[in-house]
Amino acid sequence: MSTDTKEDLIKSINETETSGFHYKTWLISGLGFFTDAYDLFIIGVVTSLLVLAGWGKFSTLETSLLDSTALLSAVIGALIFGRLLDKLGRKAI
Repeated sequence: MSTDTKEDLIKSINETETSGFHYKTWLISGLGFFTDAYDLFIIGVVTSLLVLAGWGKFSTLETSLLDSTALLSAVIGALIFGRLLDKLGRKAI
């Protein structure tokens, strides 16, 4: 890509008016971030609620293993389903 083309592209992007598409994109991105953050935050809360629900008192090791397993599962799921959805969900241009 030549320098002129890059500058034209940047100029075009900077001069574009904010539209409904931009707001929709911001909203969807924000909701995705919120969902991911909530998923990671709720792990500690659920561990505490399991004790209150009568599952017994967990040792520090058991709590750590439960929390670590949940986080590791999130990483593995992102790797597996991220690749799968890239193959199935991407549109050819």
